[in-house]
Amino acid sequence: AFIGLDSTAEELHFLDRLLCEGELGKGQLLGLDKMLNQKEVSSRKKVVYLHHHPFDFKFGMQLRDTEELRKIIENRIDMLLFGHYHVDPTSAGKIFHGKWGIKRCYNGGTSTHKNGNPGHQRVIDLSDTDPRMDYDGNF
Repeated sequence: AFIGLDSTAEELHFLDRLLCEGELGKGQLLGLDKMLNQKEVSSRKKVVYLHHHPFDFKFGMQLRDTEELRKIIENRIDMLLFGHYHVDPTSAGKIFHGKWGIKRCYNGGTSTHKNGNPGHQRVIDLSDTDPRMDYDGNF
């Protein structure tokens, strides 16, 4: 099950637009918890994806309700995909694996050619239980 969250959903106030913070909001978080409890979802592999980075807390760029998200997905999903920081692929790799009891946690890095560097791609095999078998490369 691929579950997408909109981390810009609650950015509706003027001051929110001055920073790059994200927020899921109570409605989305309650919906996510309810979805993860459904029998047809709980028995499958679960991939949750969102734009804002849930682990890194740089001022003005963090996900505001990261603790609430952690309480819902900790030890309950198979993969967490996120972005927001457009960084070198080696920095965006597998350094977050195991956080919150989630075997695979990936920062997307950048997918475009920046500063003369090639774009970055990742091949992820959810059928393999070892995340070290996932492949990062420049194609």
